[in-house]
Amino acid sequence: MLRLLGKLKEVENMSIKLNSIYKNQIIKGIKNAINYCDKTISANSLKDKEVNFWHVNSELEYSLFYFNLSLVKEEDSFRWKPNKKLKDKLKNLNLETKLKLIRKTLFKIIELFSTDFYSSYKQTVITRTLSNLIYKEITKKLKGGIK
Repeated sequence: MLRLLGKLKEVENMSIKLNSIYKNQIIKGIKNAINYCDKTISANSLKDKEVNFWHVNSELEYSLFYFNLSLVKEEDSFRWKPNKKLKDKLKNLNLETKLKLIRKTLFKIIELFSTDFYSSYKQTVITRTLSNLIYKEITKKLKGGIK
């Protein structure tokens, strides 16, 4: 019995260690997304904005992968969508303002991470959805030749 309890404790410690590895990867991805968002904001050409913002989306996907490994309630993420008002508000903003909004939200995710892991995950899912919309807008402008 004691041997079994020892094994259970060992497995529990392994999962805590794995969780911290996942959490480190999540933070790394969000920080990288912030860096690429900064590069996108400061980019002079639309093509440079598109390339850098692609990396923002990529880093958000990377972080969400590790969130999914850390959380059990993965099925909830399919219900987390930005509300219609937020999408409409986003449509009315210029590209620079949208990029700054995403950057601000990425910092909010980092703040939430230490206090409310689950809310941080939810916000990352919503931010990824919004950033995908912005990325589509950038590529549409790029293909249309609009600068």
